Amino acid sequence: MITLLRSHQGASGKIRLARVGDNECQHDLGVYGEYAMLEGRLTHRLAYENTRYESTFNGGAPKLTRTQALKYRLSFGLDGRSVAEAGHLLNLLLETEKDSSSSNPHYGRESTSLALEYRGSFADLAAEGRAVIVSLHDLGLAARHCTRLIVVDKGGIAADGPPQAVLTPALVRDTFGVSAFLEETASGLVFQPLDILE
Repeated sequence: MITLLRSHQGASGKIRLARVGDNECQHDLGVYGEYAMLEGRLTHRLAYENTRYESTFNGGAPKLTRTQALKYRLSFGLDGRSVAEAGHLLNLLLETEKDSSSSNPHYGRESTSLALEYRGSFADLAAEGRAVIVSLHDLGLAARHCTRLIVVDKGGIAADGPPQAVLTPALVRDTFGVSAFLEETASGLVFQPLDILE
């Protein structure tokens, strides 16, 4: 038997509290607010989530699990359009979360994360005449998608130029300590590490 005690859904979020039989209780609270500026090109979104789940099985001790999360997202439309319509979108994401469980007192987890996310096509930005600078540690991606590579080694520039000129067997061996397969194809340069050298 599920009894919905209270529920609200609207532009500001949702609140739900339900009881399943006499042994389980789940409380979900999700509240968020969003604020747009610059004709929708810049949005702030702040969300709070709180989940509490309590249950007993076969007359055993109740188990209580809790999760709390606070999330913030700042979004900016890079192409002059609103966030909802942008083809090039930059998001700054900040999240902090805390979990606990009464069935295992040693279980407790807290995490905080910060991420910068781009949604769109770097190739489209470059085609519009914009400079795109990317820091990569995956030489396969760099070889395939970049038109110019700058390899930094021991605090200095080891090589600078198009991928075909920069990713030579000697540079890959001396700088990265690996042997690699390199081949020019119609889709671009293919780079595949083969072995670690000593």
